[in-house]
Amino acid sequence: MLRVGIVGMGFGASVHLPAFFSIPGVEVVAVAASSVEKASQVVRDSKIPHAFDDWRALVNSPEVDVVSVATPPASQAEIVCAALEADKHVFCEKPFGKDIFDALEMFKIAKRKSHLINAVGFEYRMEPGIKALKQQVETGSIGQVIRIDLTWLTGGQSNFSAPWTWHDDAKVGGGVINAFGSHVIDYVEWIAESPIVSVVAQSRIFAGNRRDKNGQERSVTAEQDCDVICRLGNGGCVKMSFSNYYPFSLGHRIEVYGEKGRLVFFHGAPFTPNSATVFIETDNRGLSSLSLEKPWTTTGADSRLLAFRELAFCFIGAILKLNPGCDLPDFSCGLRVRKVIQAIQESIQQGRQIQITSD
Repeated sequence: MLRVGIVGMGFGASVHLPAFFSIPGVEVVAVAASSVEKASQVVRDSKIPHAFDDWRALVNSPEVDVVSVATPPASQAEIVCAALEADKHVFCEKPFGKDIFDALEMFKIAKRKSHLINAVGFEYRMEPGIKALKQQVETGSIGQVIRIDLTWLTGGQSNFSAPWTWHDDAKVGGGVINAFGSHVIDYVEWIAESPIVSVVAQSRIFAGNRRDKNGQERSVTAEQDCDVICRLGNGGCVKMSFSNYYPFSLGHRIEVYGEKGRLVFFHGAPFTPNSATVFIETDNRGLSSLSLEKPWTTTGADSRLLAFRELAFCFIGAILKLNPGCDLPDFSCGLRVRKVIQAIQESIQQGRQIQITSD
């Protein structure tokens, strides 16, 4: 039995906790939150043995084998590094630290602790529709990928009266590049089977100020909208637009163009597991729909839980050496995404194209 401890009771409570609870051979034995009251409430509701208001107690507990880190970006590196040093397997939420320096620190320790399994929360690889895109590219049905066009426009942050949070602070890892862009970068390179080698980008902030929970006006420094043009290592082009500031929730659309055809993925509001569609076109008969894998469950769950559960299952399987064929995004993938994010941020600041080195 693998004993899991979860740090962070926001996304950790709504997604990490039920996902790990559902996996055979796993027991969630501890949670840690910013307050003992919050952790204790989760323990009471879920009948977990231990609740901590200090993540260090969880990380150093001899009853924990695996640490799942679901905290904001600014605190991820310290927790992940301590967990690795305590000889725990580690799952880290995206975007894998607040910057490239955090990512490098986590990657280097994980490389030294090579007997431990590590993974990053890029669960969109496990979305049935996006997984179908990857499978079609792998089988060669559309030939080599030469272009990807994608838009991911939602309205989660479009309420101007919403209170200021860390999501509005660029210094601690807020902003749509970390929130959405990290997922996009990972699955684009994964689908295309080619790295992003250059970027040119621009971003916007729609709401320049918000009031925090105490009523004090705070500046918003984290971008709410971003457009990026990328060049792939195979010569292909990627155009991506992502934002959480469009109240009409236009949704998530990916078009993959190959030498012999194209693929189209769309997932719109209300973003339920059954609302995604994928089409393929390889001749003059037009688009044909592809059947998708049935989700693990469709009732009463956060929409992100389904894909995350598959990723967590893959992670646990890697620890137990049960599913060697699983395409698990590990810390090397997290570092790779961080390098591309850094290039995007530099392009925005400098107003020019930025090259991305492979070292």
